[in-house]
Amino acid sequence: MLHLHNIGSGDSPTQLIAEMDEWRKLGPLGKAHNNAVHSCKTPQRIQYFQTLSAGSLIKKDNSTRWNSWHGTLESILRPEIRQAIDIYIDENPSLEQDRIERHEWKLLEKIKEILTGFLIATKATEGQADTLTKVLPSIDFLLDQYKQALQENQTNRVLSSMIRIGWEKLDKYFSATD
Repeated sequence: MLHLHNIGSGDSPTQLIAEMDEWRKLGPLGKAHNNAVHSCKTPQRIQYFQTLSAGSLIKKDNSTRWNSWHGTLESILRPEIRQAIDIYIDENPSLEQDRIERHEWKLLEKIKEILTGFLIATKATEGQADTLTKVLPSIDFLLDQYKQALQENQTNRVLSSMIRIGWEKLDKYFSATD
């Protein structure tokens, strides 16, 4: 059994708890982040999680990669990782607040679907030869994706709020090209 305060983590238990609490404010995305960070914090945790997940790890999100959340969700939604997370939390009661509930898994699946559009647009426009004539249609594509996602998820208060915020931010960038 691995506990929150494993030796060698580099952070004090108080710091770790405070950081995890902050991430939990993001709901299931924060729980996904906490599971990824905790399970990979030490070599012992990595090895243990891999025994639970048939050798797989959760890809960790980061602030410097546009599509890191897509990668995190893609990995965490794999059946062997979902099952490993439940076992990992069962054996680490201090992580109970980061258990992802059934309705939260469904929300993460929907978020991943939306982020897939960003992955496609990013891959289509990466490179030094890309110009606004190539980027603008991608932004237009993403705005259409947001519109469709909002229509499909208008009854989901949490997801529709996330979609609106993303739409507004993207529209701000699109408007700046005028």
